[in-house]
Amino acid sequence: MRQQLLRGLVAYWSLSEASGTRVDAWGANDLTDNNTVTGNPGKVGNASQFTRANTEYLSSADTADLSVADIEFCFAAWVYLDSEPAAGMTVISKNTSGTNREYRLTWNNTTQRFNWQAFDSGGTSIGTADATTFGATATATWYFLYCYHDPVANTLGLSVNNGTINTVAT
Repeated sequence: MRQQLLRGLVAYWSLSEASGTRVDAWGANDLTDNNTVTGNPGKVGNASQFTRANTEYLSSADTADLSVADIEFCFAAWVYLDSEPAAGMTVISKNTSGTNREYRLTWNNTTQRFNWQAFDSGGTSIGTADATTFGATATATWYFLYCYHDPVANTLGLSVNNGTINTVAT
């Protein structure tokens, strides 16, 4: 998995800053702090902590580096749930609605599982990989999420804590 993450890497955010801009340590895709995202001890060093009630999030300008199409790409993230939000939550996304959306990694409040979804150029879902083999999540627990798109096999895959990869055809 490590080789997959390093091959063609275009951005890496440690999110170790206490506040303000989160610097891309690999490329030029710094993240803007929206509504004062704070820091807290993380799995490795510090982490960004998001307060839902304040609508806190990090964002980046739309760049060619972060845009995808029918290409191979993956994301990895450590996620910690202080609570289980009643409306679910987005972990990573490229536009969240309309024809510009490309991908999103979410936590689903109905199933209490992580989901990985990709979209075609018209904004229609091409598939959703649900982390069903891992099972329901719990609060006060760190989760390592790894998700990918394989254009050759036409699959999306999602793994929680380096467990079995749930895949779906696209």
